[in-house]
Amino acid sequence: MLGNCNPLRSYADTAAYERAFAKLDLLVTVEIAMTETAALSHYVLPPSRHSKNGIPPFFNALYPEYYFHMRPPVAEAEGEAVEESGIYVGLAERMNLIPEYRRNSGIWPGSGSATDLHSGIT
Repeated sequence: MLGNCNPLRSYADTAAYERAFAKLDLLVTVEIAMTETAALSHYVLPPSRHSKNGIPPFFNALYPEYYFHMRPPVAEAEGEAVEESGIYVGLAERMNLIPEYRRNSGIWPGSGSATDLHSGIT
């Protein structure tokens, strides 16, 4: 599984990557564009763009008053696109990779699903 990278364009010896990817039984890419790597993938999962998610900025202009804040989305996500971490958490849940004690411990808001945390950040 690849996310937000395009080894067939960005990495050294791209021919070796192309041969290796061709041997895979399954290649999944999380990407907003149909890159060279996405074109070879069996599945391309569409994340929403950062402007359509609640995102933390990479600076804190008001330090030391607070340590973390979220910027609200500036537009609605289109189609089937969801926030990228929601894709990974959703796959992990469906593959039973999130231990039960975390899933139902009250850590996650909503119904106790980790996906609820990423389904609509406001």
